[in-house]
Amino acid sequence: MSDIIETLLLRNLQEVFGEGDPARPRAAIEDLYTEDCVVLLPTGRHVGRQALDQIAGELRAGHPTFVYTPHTAPQLVQDGGRIAWGLRAGRGAAPVHGPRCHHRPRWEDRHPLRFFYSPSV
Repeated sequence: MSDIIETLLLRNLQEVFGEGDPARPRAAIEDLYTEDCVVLLPTGRHVGRQALDQIAGELRAGHPTFVYTPHTAPQLVQDGGRIAWGLRAGRGAAPVHGPRCHHRPRWEDRHPLRFFYSPSV
């Protein structure tokens, strides 16, 4: 199970949030999330693939050329996991630290995920 969680965390960071072409995150969301996925942010609780796609697109629009980079290997946390990440303006640029991304998978259908953001340490 740890390999699955690690793979999902990395794919989510790079394919859902880190991809500049809008069609690619949508395809990754379809592959990784169930229709009733839940995104918990400081702004509230957002439900569904469309909400996740909108959140990822809005986040990406603020820095379309930045590269999302994991700072550590994914860590298992009970039946989920987390990954510390940041972003760079490009090769050699100083990193910008992002929040830790916590995923708590439900294993019933494909790879549905719930994720939570907490401040970076």
